[in-house]
Amino acid sequence: MVETDKNIEAEADQFIQEFSDRFYGKFGTYPRVTYSLTRDSKRLGLKDLEDVANHCIHTDLEVDITKATIKTRTRQRVLVIYRQCIFKMARDMGYGLAKIGGHFGYDHATVLYANRNITDLISSKDKQVLRVLTKLQDELEKRHRNDGDVQPDNQRRLDS
Repeated sequence: MVETDKNIEAEADQFIQEFSDRFYGKFGTYPRVTYSLTRDSKRLGLKDLEDVANHCIHTDLEVDITKATIKTRTRQRVLVIYRQCIFKMARDMGYGLAKIGGHFGYDHATVLYANRNITDLISSKDKQVLRVLTKLQDELEKRHRNDGDVQPDNQRRLDS
């Protein structure tokens, strides 16, 4: 009985991953609602996104500013792209504009602009944006997908 449940869970996880990948390939964003079969899974938080972004920034050779973080106020293009990609990822996960902006120290309108800008850059296949998004997604998967500890649970929007 337990073995059957594990097989069903593995098949469901594989189906969900394939669906999400096809959805992303077609629309340039992940579906807003994802499902997790494990009851003990936790929501991927904004702090987790911030940590992943900071790690990626520190390992990116294109960033010229030492000790730069996602919250660094600068107009250097690569840091702006990292920030806007994190805003888009958080928005796609179901977080509200005010919640995202409040966490990162920006206004909700900045988050809205970033979301639209990154969506446009994805549709125009901007290489730098696609590289940054891929790097962030790979790091998120490496940190949270493999250990089963944190899974996104986006069944409602967090506007608080």
